[in-house]
Amino acid sequence: MYLHLRVDVYFGTRTKYRSFQTSVMISSIRFNMSVNFVLIGIFCILNQHC
Repeated sequence: MYLHLRVDVYFGTRTKYRSFQTSVMISSIRFNMSVNFVLIGIFCILNQHC
């Protein structure tokens, strides 16, 4: 019983950590995409190619 509980806690925290990692990764990808769009917009305005 004790061992089973420890395994549950271990895998539970690992799953939470992995989901946290995934959400951080997704938010950083979104942030990078928005920064890229802003930079492309500024580039287009400066060069007036778009």
